Amino acid sequence: MKTSSGVLTSVIFFVLCSGIAAVQPSDSEGSRLGVGFLIGKGTEELVPLLSREKDFLELMLGPEKLRYIGKLQPPARAICISESLEGVSKTIKMLQKANIEPERVYIAYNPEPRPPGARQCTPREELDDYLGSAKKARALVKDYGAPLIVGPGLSEMAKREHLYPELAKHCDIWMIQTQRLQFDLETQTARSDEQYRADVKRIVGLLRQGNPDIQVFVQIIPLQTTAERRATFTAERLVSYLLAVEDLVDAAKIYGGNTELITELIQRLRKGRAEQTADLGETRAEASKQTGMIEMRDGARLATDVYLPVPAEQQSGIPVVLVRTPYSKDREQRGAVRWRECLLENGYAFAVQDMRGFYASATGDRRGPGQHDGYDTIEWLARQPWCNGKVGMMGFSHLGAAQYEAAVTQPPHLACAIPAQAPGNYYTDALYPPELRKADWETILRGPFSSRTEVLLNTRVRRQGESRIDQFNVPMIHSAGWYDFFKEGAIEMFQAVQQRGGPAARGTQKLLIGPWGHGVIQEENLGQPLELPGGLAYPANARFDWEKEVWLPWFDHWLKGKPTGVRERPAVRYYLMGDVDDPDAPGNRWVEADHFPPESQPTRYYVHSDHTLSTAAPSAENDSLRYTYDPKDPVPTVGRFHARLPVNGPYDQREVEGRTDVLAFTTPPLMKPLAIVGQVQAKLWASSDRKDTDFTVKLTDVYPDGRSMIFLDGIVKARYRNGFLAEELLEPEEVVKLDVDLGYIAIVLAPGHRLRVALSSSNFDRWDINPNTGEPFGTHAVTQSLLAERLRVESFPEKPRYSESLVATNTVFMDTKRTSYVLLPIPVGKVLAASTRSASSPEADDGNAGTSRKE
Repeated sequence: MKTSSGVLTSVIFFVLCSGIAAVQPSDSEGSRLGVGFLIGKGTEELVPLLSREKDFLELMLGPEKLRYIGKLQPPARAICISESLEGVSKTIKMLQKANIEPERVYIAYNPEPRPPGARQCTPREELDDYLGSAKKARALVKDYGAPLIVGPGLSEMAKREHLYPELAKHCDIWMIQTQRLQFDLETQTARSDEQYRADVKRIVGLLRQGNPDIQVFVQIIPLQTTAERRATFTAERLVSYLLAVEDLVDAAKIYGGNTELITELIQRLRKGRAEQTADLGETRAEASKQTGMIEMRDGARLATDVYLPVPAEQQSGIPVVLVRTPYSKDREQRGAVRWRECLLENGYAFAVQDMRGFYASATGDRRGPGQHDGYDTIEWLARQPWCNGKVGMMGFSHLGAAQYEAAVTQPPHLACAIPAQAPGNYYTDALYPPELRKADWETILRGPFSSRTEVLLNTRVRRQGESRIDQFNVPMIHSAGWYDFFKEGAIEMFQAVQQRGGPAARGTQKLLIGPWGHGVIQEENLGQPLELPGGLAYPANARFDWEKEVWLPWFDHWLKGKPTGVRERPAVRYYLMGDVDDPDAPGNRWVEADHFPPESQPTRYYVHSDHTLSTAAPSAENDSLRYTYDPKDPVPTVGRFHARLPVNGPYDQREVEGRTDVLAFTTPPLMKPLAIVGQVQAKLWASSDRKDTDFTVKLTDVYPDGRSMIFLDGIVKARYRNGFLAEELLEPEEVVKLDVDLGYIAIVLAPGHRLRVALSSSNFDRWDINPNTGEPFGTHAVTQSLLAERLRVESFPEKPRYSESLVATNTVFMDTKRTSYVLLPIPVGKVLAASTRSASSPEADDGNAGTSRKE
C-alpha cells in the first residue's frame, strides 16, 4: 500500500485481521500476529507464506487481480483497497460479479483529510467531514457483508487526536502507520521498543474509547533509504518492535516489496521469542544537518534545512540541490526522502526550505515581496564555504512551479532544474478563466478557496498578456504524465523555453512524459507493472529508475561537470500508450525525438446522427441531435480523471455515457492501429435556447470487452467561443461554431478497439456548472450545494452570489454545411516501428515490445 506522494493531500488505505490476542505467547511460541503485504510482481511468490487466520494479502482490485484471491489459502484473506467512495462501490460490484464471498475479503478505505491549502475549519466541522465519509463507506461495505478497514496516516492525525474515538465507532479495523513511531524526525534516530510500544498503546487506548471491540493493526515500514538506516532497520529490529506490541494489536503489514526482508521477517515472527536476537550495533552519522533562517532582501527570514554528505569542515566543493515547499520541510514524505538520500549518497548537499508564510517560515509575510526568495536562497547557498558555487533545483507540482518562479529571476548560480508535474502558469494551466475550474480545485483541496489557497494559485510565471519566456536562462527537464492536469503546462513551457528562452536555455531543455497522473510515484517497485486506479496496468517498462536515468545524469553533468551524455540524448522522451491487456499490441513503449509533437496529418473524425464516428463526412443536408441540460443534475465526473489528488489515471466512462444528456459517437472496431500523437481539438456547430451554456467533449478508448477508458477531455463556454478575452453571449437558437481544446496525448488504439466521442454540457466537478442564465460569473448556490455533497460538508462560508439556474435545450449539428468533428493528429513516420532503445537502459536491445525509439 502506498503512502502519499501528492503535495496537496495524503491518502493511505489499510489492512485486516480478526481477534485480539489477550495473552502474550511464551518465549518458546511463535508470535500470534498475523502478517501481510501488498501483492506485486516481486511478492507474488510469497503468497504461500500466508496461511494463518490473521494473514492477509493486500491489493487494489481489478479484473486481473481477482486470481490472487483464489490463490490464497483460507483462512488468510484479501484486503481490497479503494481510494474513493466510488472505488469502494466498484470494488464491491466486482467481487459480487466474481461470486467472491465477503468472508474472503476486507474492504479498505480512508476518510480524506483537508490538506494544508484547504479552508481552516473547526474541530467539529472537521469531525463531521471525516464522519460523513466514513459513514457512507460503512454503509456500502455493510450491505456487502465485509468489515471496513480505515487508518489515516499519523501525519494527518497528529493534530486530530480528537477524531480517533469518533472514527473508531464507524469502522471494524484500524491500521496504525508507524513510520513516525519507528523514527524520530528531530534527532534522526531510531526509537526504542519501549517508546514504540508507549505510542502504539496510547493510540489503541484512544480508539477503544470509541469502540472497545475495534481490531487494531500496524504497518511496519523498513526504512532502507540510506546505508545507516539499512543497518538499523533490519528484520531483527522490525520484529522487535512488533513483539513489543503483540498484546495490543492483531496483525502487521510489512510495507514495500523487498521479498528477502519480508520472508525473513515472517520467519522470525513465527519463531519463539527465545530465538529472537537484536544485535543492532552502533550506527554512524553519514550526513550532517544544519537548520537555520536565511534572510531575504526585504528582511524576511525563511527556515531552511541543509544536509551535507559529511560534516562541513571535512569537505568543500560540494554542489547543492534545493527544494522549496509550502507543505512543511519537516514532513518526511516518501518522494522528498528519496531525493535527499539519493543526493547525499552521491556527494550532493540537499537543502529544503519552507516558503514564505508557511510552517517554520510563517513569520514571513506570505503576501510580501517574495518573488525573489528563490533567487536570494540560491545565492546564499552558493556563497557557503562548502559549496562549489553550483545550485540545482527539483520537485513536483507546486515545488516544480517554485523552480519556474526562481528561474525566471535569473539567479547567477542556478545551474539547472527538474520541474516535474508543474504549471508554468497557474492562471492558464490550472484555473483559466478562474470560474471554469473553481469547483475542480476546491475538490482537490477538499474545501472552499481561502486566502491561503489564493496565494498558492495566484503566483504566476507567465502572466496573461505578458511573456517572460526570454528570461528563463537555465537548462531544465520538464516532466509530466499523460493523466496529469499540468501536462499542457510542461509541454508548452518546454516548447517556449527551448525556442525562445535565454542563451543558456535555448536548446538545453528536455521533456519527459509518461503514463501516470499527478502525484503518482513511478520510481519505486522497478520491474513491476505500473498499476493505475481504474483498472489499467501499464507494463513494467513504464516505470523509470529516476535516480540513474534522470536525476544523477542531469545533476552530474550540470553541477559536477561529468560527461554523462545528457546533452547528446534527444530532447524529448515520451511514452506511447497502448492496449494494456495485450503484450503484443502496438504502443506501450518509450519514444525519443528531437521535438514534440511529431509531424502529423490532421485527420477529421465526424459525428453522425446515428451515433457513429468515422472519417466520412455527413451527407445529409440538415441533420442534428439535441439534448436537455439541467444544471441541478450535471453529468458527474467519473473516476476523477484529473481532479481529486492523487490524479492517477483513466476510469471507465460507461456509467455516464448512457445518460440522456450525453451524446456518444463510436467507430466500428478498428481494422488497424490508430495512433494519436499531439494536440487534439474538437470543432462543433451548436445552438442553445439560452444565452449561455457549456459544451463538453470526451475521448475514450473502447476496449473489446466494452470498457470505455477516458484519455482526453475538454470544455468550451459559449460566451467565450471567440476567446477568453472576448465575452459574447448567445442569441437563443443561434447556430455558432465552437472550438474545444482537448490537450495533448500519445496513444495507440489497437485493432479491435473503438474510438468514442462523448458530447454533453457538464462534467462536474471537473468543471463548474453553467447555470445557463448568462449572468456574470460568480459563486452559485447550485454549485455550492452539489460541491458540499461531494465534499461531505454541510455548507460553505461564502454566501452565493446567484441562485437561479435554467434548463437548456442544446443542439449539435452534423450535416453537409455544419460538420462537427474531432481533429486527430495522426503521426507521419514510423512511430509504431520497432524500437532501438529500452525504457530502463541506454543499451541497445533486440527491438522487442516495451522499448523506445527515436523518430
